[in-house]
Amino acid sequence: MEECKRVNYSDFLKNLKFTDEEVNTYNDELTVVMMRKLADEHTTRHLMPFQLEAFTVMLVQEGEFNMTVDYIPYRLKKNMISVIVGIHVTNSVYASEDFKGYHVVVNREFFRSVVKDEEFPSPKMLQSQRLNPVSKLDDDEFNLLLGIVERLRNNIRRKEHHSQHVLVRNELSNLTAEIREIKLRKLSEETSYRTPNHYEELTMQFFELVFHNYKTEHEVAFYANELCITPVYLSRTIKQATGKTPIKLIGEVIMSEAKILLRNLNLSVQQISEELNFSDQASFSKFFKKHTGKSPLEFRKEATGQ
Repeated sequence: MEECKRVNYSDFLKNLKFTDEEVNTYNDELTVVMMRKLADEHTTRHLMPFQLEAFTVMLVQEGEFNMTVDYIPYRLKKNMISVIVGIHVTNSVYASEDFKGYHVVVNREFFRSVVKDEEFPSPKMLQSQRLNPVSKLDDDEFNLLLGIVERLRNNIRRKEHHSQHVLVRNELSNLTAEIREIKLRKLSEETSYRTPNHYEELTMQFFELVFHNYKTEHEVAFYANELCITPVYLSRTIKQATGKTPIKLIGEVIMSEAKILLRNLNLSVQQISEELNFSDQASFSKFFKKHTGKSPLEFRKEATGQ
C-alpha cells in the first residue's frame, strides 16, 4: 500500500513555487495563493498521497481544477469550492491551461484559535464535510466568499497597519462563518450562533479524537480514557448531544472511510481490513455487511462498475 504522508503547513508551503506577487503570507500562519496557470513545478505532486495538517479553501474562478480526494476524482469548474481539512487524503491534482482561482491555506493551530468561539457544528455537518469536500455555489455565494478572500489577501499585505492581526483574524473568521452558513443551508439545518456548552465541547473533542484515531481505535473506552472521563459518562453525553451512541458514531466514521477505500481499486479487501485495524478480512466483511447489507466486494462493484 502506498504510504500516505502527513504534511504540515510549513512543509507544504515550501513545496509551492510561486512568485511573491502570487503568494501572500501572514506570520507563517496563513497564506493566500493567487493561482493562475498551474505549472508542474508549482504543484505538490511529489508529496502525494498526503494528509495536510491545515485548513484549506480553494475557489475556482475560471477553467478547471481536477483533484482526487480520498480516492474519489472531482472536477472543479467556475463557482466551485473545495474545503480540505486534515482528515482528507489528497491523491492527485491537475489544472487546465486557463485555470484561475485562489487557494487559502491556514496553519491548524492558528485556525483553531480563530474559530474556537464560533457556533457549534453538528455531527451531521462534520460527516457531510468528510464525504463532500467539493461544492457548487451560486453566483451570490461565490462572490461573497471571493470578496472575503480578496480582502484577506489585501490585509495580509498591509504590514504597516498597527491592527493587522485583527483585520486578518476577522476576515478568516468571516470566511469560515460564511462557508459554514452555506453548508448548513445546503443541509437544511439551523445555524445556532452561540458558544458551545460543556456537553457540546466534550462532543467536539470526542469527534476530533475519532477522526484522528478511528483507524486504530474502535472502542469507546479508548476515547473516554483520552478525555479523562468514564465510558458511561461519555456515552450519556454523546447520546444527549447527538441522539446516537459513541459506538454507533465511531462505526459510521469507519464505514465512511471503508467506502472511500473500496473505491481505490489498487487496494484489496484484505489491505483495507488491515488499514482499518480489523483482526482479519472476515471481521471487516461482517462489520461492513451489518452496516450496508452488502459485502465489501458487492459495494465496490456497484460504486466503481468493476
